[in-house]
Amino acid sequence: MCKVLYLAADAEMPGVNSKSPAFMALPVKNVKPTLKQHFTQPNVAYIATAGCACGFFWSDCGLEDATRENDPEAFESTQVLIDYLSELLLNCEVVEAFGCWDQEWDKPVDKEVVFSMKDVRRDGMVVIPEQTRVRFVR
Repeated sequence: MCKVLYLAADAEMPGVNSKSPAFMALPVKNVKPTLKQHFTQPNVAYIATAGCACGFFWSDCGLEDATRENDPEAFESTQVLIDYLSELLLNCEVVEAFGCWDQEWDKPVDKEVVFSMKDVRRDGMVVIPEQTRVRFVR
């Protein structure tokens, strides 16, 4: 099973499909209620590397392993995700993220955390624990 990642914002989210580094942002037009329950913002996008979100660095992958040397593709894709978040925050106050295993988006949000983009590590890590709504602010 793969990991999935969704972002939500009050601004329109541009679609992106990059092969190198691998990064996709696909706006979701008809958001299912089981997914919509995780967000307070109206516009939702599916975020992926090569079809799923497994190619990003995740908080449960072992922070000591999340380095450019250990996984250069994940490092580069995560950098594009950080840049995408930063660009979105130029046009809105908050961007919400929700990540989980595929087919588990009907489970409730366990908790919510808030990160300033200043807290996001530029060395490649975006901390998005499973079943947690992460609110990124300027």
